[in-house]
Amino acid sequence: MATATIQSVSQTEKAGLFTICFEGESYTEFQKFITKNDADVELQPDLQEILRVMRRMVQKLGFLERLFRPEGKMSDRVAAIPVSPNKLRLYCLRLSDGVLIVGNGGQKKTRTYDESNELVGYVLTLQKLDALLKAAERKGTISIEKTTITGLDNKNFRYMKHAVETERLFLKVTDETPDEIKLKVDWSLDISTAIDDALHKKRMTQKELAARLGTSPASVHSWLGGTHNFTLSTLARISAVLGVPLISVVK
Repeated sequence: MATATIQSVSQTEKAGLFTICFEGESYTEFQKFITKNDADVELQPDLQEILRVMRRMVQKLGFLERLFRPEGKMSDRVAAIPVSPNKLRLYCLRLSDGVLIVGNGGQKKTRTYDESNELVGYVLTLQKLDALLKAAERKGTISIEKTTITGLDNKNFRYMKHAVETERLFLKVTDETPDEIKLKVDWSLDISTAIDDALHKKRMTQKELAARLGTSPASVHSWLGGTHNFTLSTLARISAVLGVPLISVVK
């Protein structure tokens, strides 16, 4: 893996968002991902959805495991935010509920990422970084805290406190996202959170909910992912089983 700097993009009480920048390059990997897909008419709506989800995570939700799709291998922490329409993937290292390192990504046109020459490179980069971070964690030279990574300023890692241009671009694109996409993302996230909260209160597993509804556990897992496009019929069935109104209409 080429020498890279870990840079902070956004910090809140809920979460810390980071990215990487390779030596000799002016743009971070997250910045590259935003720039190339914002210019693509087909993929721009997917990009806007992904960034809206990420902004809600940073501001309110944190990087909850249920909001990510595992990628890479079982032994690593590579993940992606699942946005379905055109299968745009942004690959990340989810280190905890409060710390995320964002890499690069692209449109998934093959069955698996390792069948794509473009995507496999992004995933391998994060896998190598993950291995380095795990080794440093075991040695005690770095530590994953609530919303940050301590100990990055050492001979093995380079750290820059703030990727100003990357944050500016991230906020610009999310601010300019059409209201209909913002509402779609926010409603999907709010509904998935309401379902998750209801399951915990009832001490009901995803498998049990699936059995009550006559559907698969995979479907329930998808509902909790925060980007599912629910039908009214599905919402009514879930509400009836959980005994919780998932939506309300102003009269």
